[in-house]
Amino acid sequence: MKFPSLSPASWILFILILWVFVFGNDNWDVYILDEAKNAEAAREMLQTKDWIVPRFNGELRYDKPPLHYYFIALSFWFFEVNSFTARLFPAAMGCLLAFSVFFKIKSRMGERKAFWSTLLFISSLHVQLQFKLSVPDPFLICFLALSIFSFESWIKSEMQAKKHLRWACFFLAFATMSKGPIAPLLLAATLVTYLLLAPNRFKISWLRIFEPYSIVIFLVVTLPWYIAISWVTEGAWLQEFIFHHNLNRFSKPMEGHGGPFYLILLMVIVGFLPGSLFLIRIFSYRLKDLLKDPLLALSCIFTLVTMVFFSLSSTKLPNYAAPVYPFLAVIFAYTLDVRGINSWTRYFSFGLAAIVPIAAFGLTFTKLPILPELEGIEKYSFFLISPVGLAIISLVAISFKKNFTSLFALCLSFLALNFIVFHFYIPAINEHNPVRVSRDIWAGKKLYYWGEFNPAFPFATQQILLEWEVESGNQDLIVTTDRALKQNPLPVPYQVLFQSKDLFEKTETMIIQPTSAEE
Repeated sequence: MKFPSLSPASWILFILILWVFVFGNDNWDVYILDEAKNAEAAREMLQTKDWIVPRFNGELRYDKPPLHYYFIALSFWFFEVNSFTARLFPAAMGCLLAFSVFFKIKSRMGERKAFWSTLLFISSLHVQLQFKLSVPDPFLICFLALSIFSFESWIKSEMQAKKHLRWACFFLAFATMSKGPIAPLLLAATLVTYLLLAPNRFKISWLRIFEPYSIVIFLVVTLPWYIAISWVTEGAWLQEFIFHHNLNRFSKPMEGHGGPFYLILLMVIVGFLPGSLFLIRIFSYRLKDLLKDPLLALSCIFTLVTMVFFSLSSTKLPNYAAPVYPFLAVIFAYTLDVRGINSWTRYFSFGLAAIVPIAAFGLTFTKLPILPELEGIEKYSFFLISPVGLAIISLVAISFKKNFTSLFALCLSFLALNFIVFHFYIPAINEHNPVRVSRDIWAGKKLYYWGEFNPAFPFATQQILLEWEVESGNQDLIVTTDRALKQNPLPVPYQVLFQSKDLFEKTETMIIQPTSAEE
């Protein structure tokens, strides 16, 4: 096998990519609500060998198609069930996407721009977070990007290289199996917009795009499971998924996740720091300049389409616009001629970006009220000296017009900040996790639930929690919350064995045990 001819800096970047996305993914428990439910659904799928119907705690789960369950279950089967293996394939998606961004940019603009754009891409805290959770988003982001990259290769070949079109449909099918119709919807909107705006020599022929083998590939990957789940659940899963988890989310805020129209833009700016602050130069380009190159055109159009779509959505979450991140890296590559940036833009971008790690350092020493979950993290503030020092170096370098030295120091500053967050801050917060704190009480015991319960318990205990019934008369441990007991009190005497606040929630996890009347 012949390895690509690359500079030592690029090979070091590849090692850094692996380290950023894979290393330390077992530093905290599977606890966040969405991650806990997805990881447990994959575990139950492996346990029951039912590869059609996703379930959480034994009950039908309507939220997403099964692709991520398959990958996570494969990891569990090959290794064992734990937090690291739950996040192994999401991390692999991050690595695959970062490598793809690098080689796509390298093929169009050269290795130098590929290096800087990919380094900036992996320096983002939100990019790293997206690929460190066992949720479907890493698979959607990766496969949707690969699909659009393949479409670009097909367009670049003047629509002659059908293999690229077929790969595009294959990756699109995987994206559709990750989060449903949102993938083909965003891609179709992007291609239609491109068709209307692109120069004649790059216009897409719709007769060519509907190439039979490409359509067959897409349908072979997607249709069997959608038909099977509809058949097994008599249409209930598809109806709930389409109407509740897609249309209802778009038409009205769900679970309190609403916000103004511009919220998605703010999420992208903050989420892609420090890279987002360097994209201001793209606004100096004329439309015809943006459309000259298919990769730049598709990246800009997809970014705009995605952000407008989710800005119009009533439900807004930070991960909704995350698919634009690899395309922001591509846009940055096109604008990467730091010597051509005027002084005001240069100082604004570097200066504002460098403030972030400095501000993070300062906030840890403030006397402002903090959430109880953050108690104790200030003991790690000393480590923030490294990203602060690098940020200061970046500011000094830019004052001497050492643009790439400044950019390198700034990326290292954010990488250091992210390292501290994932290896010190989040593990410290995880120590307050009530499922972890109560382990000595529930370890090795059968658990039941009453009303509602922290969704991290089934994965942590690797068991399905049955609902406790009064008629059973058993005195097993019951997991519940203070809210559930207020709404529906347990009709028998009980003792409270454990009670602690759920992280960043208004409820408190409780472990109780029924007692006899004499007690």
